[in-house]
Amino acid sequence: MEEIIIIGGKGTAVSIAEQIDDAYRRFGSQQRVHGFAIDDPSLGRSIAGFPVVCGTREVGGHSARTGARVIFALYRPDVMKERIALLASYGLPHDCFARFVHPLAYVAPSAKIGAGSVVFAHASVMKGSVIGDFSIVNSQVTVEHDTSVGDSAFLSAGACVGSEMMLGRGVFVGMNATLRPGTTIGDFAMIGMGAVVTRSVEEGVRVYGNPARSAG
Repeated sequence: MEEIIIIGGKGTAVSIAEQIDDAYRRFGSQQRVHGFAIDDPSLGRSIAGFPVVCGTREVGGHSARTGARVIFALYRPDVMKERIALLASYGLPHDCFARFVHPLAYVAPSAKIGAGSVVFAHASVMKGSVIGDFSIVNSQVTVEHDTSVGDSAFLSAGACVGSEMMLGRGVFVGMNATLRPGTTIGDFAMIGMGAVVTRSVEEGVRVYGNPARSAG
């Protein structure tokens, strides 16, 4: 049995914990929630029925002592660079990160999911696609064939990522956004909720609307 520490204690972190627990209880998954690592004492000693086991700076030692592996879940669209730097500052070895794919997700046999990444129930990752390390693929997301998603990307619920695309590092894609096949999304770009992206987006640019346009 693989025990998993989730860095975070709100929002996506709790959703990941509940997905892992659902997979364990309903489908006999060999992964189980060990607990949260979070620095906010106001959240108490447990969150959503799962224990708080340590602070974020104590994760490495706790993982080494217990053998538990780690998922990072502190992403936020307006501070992606800062959160990625925070993850790097922990100095955690690459092999201490878990990957989790819910049994109700579809991941093609030829697709690859990076270390520390999560694929929620009812997401689909198609033939030949690659999800980088430390990335989150939420429920109802579709990543079409032969697309590359960079490290530390966050694909919100319902997003549709077209085929043969390149998404850079730290990209955030909002709920129900649609990205045209063959386009490129630069590092740390942000795609707004419901946006329809019909052409490539440069690094660090935020786009919104249908068709998607730069927010300036």
